[in-house]
Amino acid sequence: MKAEEPSTNPLLILAGASGGLGQSLKQIYSDKGWRVTEISRDSCDFSSPKAVESLVSVLLLENTRPDLFIYAAALSEAGYLDEIESGALRRSFEVNFLTPVRLLEALQASELGCPRFVFIHSGAADFLIPGLAPYALSKRALRDYLNIAGLESAFHHTQILQVWPGAMATGLNEKTRLHGSFKLPRGMQARPPEEVALKIYNAVQQGADCLRLSPVPRFLGWLQSVAPCVMNALIRLHPGLKRKL
Repeated sequence: MKAEEPSTNPLLILAGASGGLGQSLKQIYSDKGWRVTEISRDSCDFSSPKAVESLVSVLLLENTRPDLFIYAAALSEAGYLDEIESGALRRSFEVNFLTPVRLLEALQASELGCPRFVFIHSGAADFLIPGLAPYALSKRALRDYLNIAGLESAFHHTQILQVWPGAMATGLNEKTRLHGSFKLPRGMQARPPEEVALKIYNAVQQGADCLRLSPVPRFLGWLQSVAPCVMNALIRLHPGLKRKL
């Protein structure tokens, strides 16, 4: 973890700073005069509960109140359920769900208290397709956790911005760990991460609680929930989605 020298400027803790979106967020917030404390996979293994607990201890012992926490880290593993390795689901849930939840719980509950959080979602959590279970289900768990927290008015002293950025040109597909015979389907036209980072910055400044840049997956997910037989039949027939047995 790398931190800037203390100053009166607002402080951002950025998890996942080495990725495309994380790098863009770091650049924008630095340009706007923020101090940025970076947490990358080189400094913390987000798939290890012990490493995350050590990180939490360090953050709380630093006795510095962050003004904003952004969790931009993500792990992408893909494959059909009967072909994925036994650890794929666990790793995905640790990085994409359990770690951001642990950091939210720890940082908002501390005496210093972080007042604002940003979490990055994925359309894969809204519209389920074959082969993306490790990534999609872990992202869906985070989405549903934050929705339940909202229904319960949990963390009511904390402002949470949930972001659905749509496809981004971050290289995540190239970094996806594939299992078995699965091949990633062709993606949608991707936005530059710099564009998404700027929209996130503006949404935070405006006090927004939702930033949805791509409504299509949500609409398809809604269709999947109200007409599952029809949608699932279409998925099985789609040449780019159906499994070749």
